[in-house]
Amino acid sequence: MRSSWKGRNTDRIIEALEEAARRDMKGCTLIDIAPGVVTRLLSSYFPPNENALAQFLGHVDELLRSITEMPIYCHEVEEILSAFDPLNPKHLFVLYMGARIEKVLPTDDERIIANPHDLESDSLLELGDVVFCYNAIPETENPTATLRNVMKSVKNGGLLSIDPATDWRLNPRTDPMFVQL
Repeated sequence: MRSSWKGRNTDRIIEALEEAARRDMKGCTLIDIAPGVVTRLLSSYFPPNENALAQFLGHVDELLRSITEMPIYCHEVEEILSAFDPLNPKHLFVLYMGARIEKVLPTDDERIIANPHDLESDSLLELGDVVFCYNAIPETENPTATLRNVMKSVKNGGLLSIDPATDWRLNPRTDPMFVQL
């Protein structure tokens, strides 16, 4: 599980929101694939943008999570729902690969549906109007298969919000089905 702090993906989430609003995607289905987490201890020390301090803290955070059972927090899910609230999303499917993540997801929002899922081996049954996947693919054993399954999870005419710095081996920007915004 990678470190993801409050504000890390805000620009990409807002970019997806603006495009979804432009397309009038009210009542959309959202999918967040493998959201990152952060230890509660370090959460408030991360700057909202990527920089050397954030990278250093990310490594420390990952180390702490690997050697301890420190409490963790997932900001990404709340940020997506908060940003997309004007479009009244029907559901936010949260697909996770670590057992600890379900325990930190908000339980007071019935739109959130948690689903343990291995995208390396299976594509999704549910398709998303807007699919979010940040920094998760390179961490899998088979990034090419994972990317293929992520791409299949987007409804025809839907949006895929990704981290453009991710080395995917198979770049969706070269796929004729995907248009870079």
